[in-house]
Amino acid sequence: MIKYVLQDLLNIRNMREDEAAQAVTVAKYKVEEAAREIEGKIKEKEEYVAWRLKREIELYDGIKGKQVKLKDLDDLKERVFMLRQRDLAFEKAIEDAKRAKVDAEKAVETAIQKHKASIKDRQKIEEHKKIWLDEKLTEENDKQEKEAEDFTKRKDEDADDEDDDDWLSNDW
Repeated sequence: MIKYVLQDLLNIRNMREDEAAQAVTVAKYKVEEAAREIEGKIKEKEEYVAWRLKREIELYDGIKGKQVKLKDLDDLKERVFMLRQRDLAFEKAIEDAKRAKVDAEKAVETAIQKHKASIKDRQKIEEHKKIWLDEKLTEENDKQEKEAEDFTKRKDEDADDEDDDDWLSNDW
């Protein structure tokens, strides 16, 4: 079989296509991971809010029906305020996770485009290979036909020479 002159390049293009396909898979996995992260952050916030509400009730129940100094009441309000401020931290974490997911989705699109480009590059080389092989086969067939013609001509010439030799050998 005839060795394709750009076979090494085709092998490289195949490897690049495989790597690009793997990059798409990894990028899609990161999107799924980011989605799970969002769900986890939302669940954490929900659990915290449920705990915070119970804690606020406990704190208020602790002073209900009692005489409390104004400073102690202010301290209680500050504690409740701090507990509620943590809600904002959870919201920020959720927003960060959502941004990470959007970035991961963009990475998927980029990886898909790179994969498509690598497929196109490989196909170009494969098309060239097909054309090149067709030309080589045509050349090889032409060469074989020419050799067959040369052989036939030599055989015919040899046969003619034998006929001439017979004529000379006849004694008259």
